[in-house]
Amino acid sequence: MLDWVERQGLGRKEDRIRLVSRQAVYNLILKLMLYEMLRQELSLAPVSIDSLGKLQQLFKTAHQKSGMEAFANSFLDEIVEGCNDELSKNLSNVARLVEKVEENRADFIGRVYEDIIPGEERRRLGEFYTPRDIAEFMTRWAIVGKNDRVSDPACGSATFLVESLYRLVELKCSAEEAVKNIYGIDINPLAILMSTVNMVARVPESTPNVSVSDFLRMTRWDREKFQAIVCNPPYSRHHELPQNYKELVARTIDEECGEKISRLSSIYVHFFIHAASFLDDGGRMAFITPSEFLDVDYGVELKRFLLKPFTLRSLILYSEETLVFPEALTTACITLLEKKKPSPEHNVIFVRLNKSLEPRELLEVIQSEQSKKESWGTVELIPQSNLRPEDKWSYLTSTPSKISGLIPLGNIASAHRGIATGANDFFALSENEIRRYGIEREFLKPIVTNARSIPHYNFTKKDFQKLAQRGDKVWLLFCDRPKDELTKYKNLLKYLASGESKGLDRRYLTSKRKVWYFQERRTLSPILFTYMSRENPRFVHNEAGALALNALHTIHPVDRIANDERKVKALLCYLNSGICRELLKKTGRVYGGGLVKLEPHEVENLPVIDLDKLSHQELLSLEILFDKLCESSREGRAEAAREKIDDTLDGIIKKYK
Repeated sequence: MLDWVERQGLGRKEDRIRLVSRQAVYNLILKLMLYEMLRQELSLAPVSIDSLGKLQQLFKTAHQKSGMEAFANSFLDEIVEGCNDELSKNLSNVARLVEKVEENRADFIGRVYEDIIPGEERRRLGEFYTPRDIAEFMTRWAIVGKNDRVSDPACGSATFLVESLYRLVELKCSAEEAVKNIYGIDINPLAILMSTVNMVARVPESTPNVSVSDFLRMTRWDREKFQAIVCNPPYSRHHELPQNYKELVARTIDEECGEKISRLSSIYVHFFIHAASFLDDGGRMAFITPSEFLDVDYGVELKRFLLKPFTLRSLILYSEETLVFPEALTTACITLLEKKKPSPEHNVIFVRLNKSLEPRELLEVIQSEQSKKESWGTVELIPQSNLRPEDKWSYLTSTPSKISGLIPLGNIASAHRGIATGANDFFALSENEIRRYGIEREFLKPIVTNARSIPHYNFTKKDFQKLAQRGDKVWLLFCDRPKDELTKYKNLLKYLASGESKGLDRRYLTSKRKVWYFQERRTLSPILFTYMSRENPRFVHNEAGALALNALHTIHPVDRIANDERKVKALLCYLNSGICRELLKKTGRVYGGGLVKLEPHEVENLPVIDLDKLSHQELLSLEILFDKLCESSREGRAEAAREKIDDTLDGIIKKYK
């Protein structure tokens, strides 16, 4: 069971026995459903669920007669063997479930699976089932001929396979012939069972081409190419994968890509590149993935690859507020590609949706190839020859447009991540903990541990005192002296010894230091930045003079600005403006639900106002506006102050264009 749990990515948040039991019962129900669908056709014996122990022999016979991999024995079958009659009493409505699948055009089977397996467990494997309207649109675009061979390399419960069946039938292909031209694989045996049930429910006498396999390890697939590939690949992040497996797969993808891809890439990047090797010349590929690859560093290699052998037809981006896969907490992007060289004048259709469109409506938008702005979103055409892999593609068409007169923040300031201690619970201390352990105060420095501690636009000494009185961790243990120099500091030595007894000195980060408890040396910064925020990213004036942990970034202006409080506040005024907030999205990356995240080097690329060009009066005006913003924030009226800031900055920026 432990081996099964590990391979299926289960057991993080919920009791593993309960999870595997749910899977086992669902596996049994699906096999009973499939058996019932095929019983008359294959002259199988009637099922008697009075004795569960006999079922495995019935399934074995069905496997031999049908040749369907879905009937193959798995670990889940072993669980229900020999179960008592309690389970039998609850399996009497299988026939009604068969009718439900046959009558329901939506993915009933996949939705039940999502209810059975909690989102946190599916998140580890990156399993998120595709909404039917999106699958219908993608298959309608990708499949253009009735004889097209279609594949889905991560078929899940067969959402794309079923929609491909409907599309081929619509193109005047018989259902029986259509099934023969549709292929699916999945690494999860339960997914293959779901797919088989879904397909057989719609074409009763068919034998679906679905099998258990690891797509990323496949070098051939039925010996032929496909005219259409449609896929919602797994979204697993690189750190969810075993290191040996990740490197083995990555080397294969390197060869196919023609260059070394980032080892930080999410698994869907590998699927994108590997799938191209199975696509016929002139074939079409439709993928729905997170939109991250359009903007992040690891997406550069993928974008470069997509521009080489493909005509990039369209990128369809859903707004940050529209979560196609709510539990994935990621923004969605549909990529439409044709495997042929683009014409010199070819335009890529960038669609940005504020709300979902019906499949036929979205197809008409793509086919019209016209720029437009509607209530549902925008369409813009960009020459493929103008696309550079290093650019952030998701913001090529977004507002605001490039603003002249601005300079990179890196010209006047540096950005750094906060201090990484390697053991925050040990090194960050509250007043109560300091008193309890008697730690000598000369080894303590004020610290901000997270963005919640600085909810406004300035962080004052009074704010720091309130946090301390509330019992928050506001002190950093900062000692840069070896133990032989600490003999008179008995309490500190005792506390360090307690950390060593817990193995803190052997943690990854602490073990890399010259002395395990030495902290990174950082100068105080006048600006703290909440670099990961969904609704309200803030650049905070650090009036309390506190250091920051790595939940925050620190901004260090050059001396001519850092030593001039008016210029610091003028810069803060701009950094907290609506203009800058939009540019933050363009400079950084946006995740599901509008979560904005920037790395230090991205912060340094942020376009900012050139303070050296501003007059004394303009600097004074921005300083006053920032002070007003700080005051208004504490009164719950920050938006009104921000509007005044935007109006003032708009005038200043226009003046210096």
